[in-house]
Amino acid sequence: MVGDAAGFVDPFVGDGISLALRSGALAASCLAPFFAGETSLPHAASQYRELYVQSLLPVFRASSRIRQMLRLPRTVRKPLLMMLENAPAIARYAVRKTR
Repeated sequence: MVGDAAGFVDPFVGDGISLALRSGALAASCLAPFFAGETSLPHAASQYRELYVQSLLPVFRASSRIRQMLRLPRTVRKPLLMMLENAPAIARYAVRKTR
């Protein structure tokens, strides 16, 4: 699945448009040679899977870790969020990992 049909969700704002567009662009780049008759559909699908694993799967893993942190009990979550508030570089890093 690609694009919006893949159900991408941003952990911070709840939408997945950016990731949907990225996955759609990846799919298009993999399918272009197929439509030009330069490769087979299974090869294009395999290439998409490889690119997905390289560029999108790390984003989903980082997003999942952040969502897990946000579900921790308040007594644990609050100090973690305060640390992020007091260390903007770490917060920016966490956000970048989800983009």
